[in-house]
Amino acid sequence: MARFDPEPILSYGHKDKVVVLTGGAHGIGAATVSLLYQNGAHVFFGDRDATAGTALEASYPERVHFVQTNVSNYSSALNLFKVAYSKHGRIDHAFAIAGISEQTNWFHPSLDLESIETVPEPSTLNVDLLGTIYFARIAAVYLRQGDSSDEDSADKSLILISSIAGFTESPGMPLYCAAKHGVLGLMRALRPSLPSSHGISVSVVCPWMSATGMVDDIQDAWQRAGLPMNQPAEVAQIIVGLAAVGEEGNGKAIYVEGGRGWDIEAALDDTREVWMGKSQSQSWLEGQKLLMGHPGSAAYWSSLKGG
Repeated sequence: MARFDPEPILSYGHKDKVVVLTGGAHGIGAATVSLLYQNGAHVFFGDRDATAGTALEASYPERVHFVQTNVSNYSSALNLFKVAYSKHGRIDHAFAIAGISEQTNWFHPSLDLESIETVPEPSTLNVDLLGTIYFARIAAVYLRQGDSSDEDSADKSLILISSIAGFTESPGMPLYCAAKHGVLGLMRALRPSLPSSHGISVSVVCPWMSATGMVDDIQDAWQRAGLPMNQPAEVAQIIVGLAAVGEEGNGKAIYVEGGRGWDIEAALDDTREVWMGKSQSQSWLEGQKLLMGHPGSAAYWSSLKGG
């Protein structure tokens, strides 16, 4: 796979940029807030944890603002963007980092004809998938507003957080796995359109095991087994690095293992004729061209800026 190394570009172009992100009070989100601050950005971060969010904001002397946010509530997510936009008149980058793990077992073997009548609790889907879709929809509008120059606008980015569970199976976590597959699918659906219709690049980061509160119960055993573990700051470097490359990052899906990143989309493209078949691959490419150019297709608007 093609390696993505953010180190040479981490400090490029972030000074005075306005960045909105979710999940900023803990883990990868908090590490991203820190890295952006170090690089001179103005950061507006949302999180549902008001205590941790307020404390994190207070630890910075300037340029970092906390807005209590429930990403699964559309009005709450919208308010985060409104606050940032009201202060600076523009937003340059948006990172959808908020996420939760599996909360309940929808497929528990004890389910029977009586218990199946109860509607299951959907918070994993609401936060990890619906919340990300809400965020992306709102970001797509706010990122194209404001007083940035045409040159700056070309580097505006929307970065979504999926997981290794977004392209492999994750036993025991069906909702989390489905949601993270959905986030990767959302990026793939938006990448042909957002650059031309909105002037925004879109990409996704897919971390493997990362040292956050989501994996407290398994972290020790994982490390004893000698398996690779991402540190939050390492994943933050991938996220901020993707924003730094601007439109060159469009369509990338960066898998992060042990702090190192690889673009899985490039590998899939390079081997399509192997896993899809040569003739099938050629037919698919022709079909994509037709869909992008036919007025009767839902994809057609993507070729029309402002359409």
